[in-house]
Amino acid sequence: MFGKRENDGEKKLKTITFHSLISAILLIVVGLLLLINPVGSIRTMCVTIGMILGAIGAVELLIYFVSDMKKNNGNNKLVFGIFLVVAGLFIMIGYRIVMQIVPLVLGLFIVVDGIMKLQTAVNAMKMNTEGKFAVLAIALITTVVGFVICFNAFNTAKILLRIIGAVMIFSGITDVMNIIYISRKLKNYVDDMKALNQDPKDI
Repeated sequence: MFGKRENDGEKKLKTITFHSLISAILLIVVGLLLLINPVGSIRTMCVTIGMILGAIGAVELLIYFVSDMKKNNGNNKLVFGIFLVVAGLFIMIGYRIVMQIVPLVLGLFIVVDGIMKLQTAVNAMKMNTEGKFAVLAIALITTVVGFVICFNAFNTAKILLRIIGAVMIFSGITDVMNIIYISRKLKNYVDDMKALNQDPKDI
């Protein structure tokens, strides 16, 4: 009985390890794609996501028009289907806009943060506190950087995507290293347990 449970445990561990390894490899592959060709990678992702959303929307619309109208009373399949189709087309066609949304929001956040720092700098100047010029300089730099990101969102997006790609590669490599290390430790542990449970005659 113990041996059977042990074998089941080994199988589960191998399955978990295999799935974790696949996830780590996918992280590395996607990270490499983002690092090498961020625009092309996002375009491919957007087209894929758009096609999936469009297909789901088309199915929803088909179900709505094919099924009995009495049964459709009160459901939102028509609106939901149209929304998914439009969203899918927008993501497929406007992938550059999608790329610019994240840096634009980030840029606006930095601008607002910079303006708040400017207010703090003005208050510091009025009170003639120590380090007022440093506070003012940081506030001005923060605000300028925010505006640069907002007005150059596309190039900023490419840089951000490359950074994300590099982080994903690092995360994937460290995951692989952890999986190898843990697998070895678990294998040694299982071997030790098997040795402890041997029949004394076999030793």
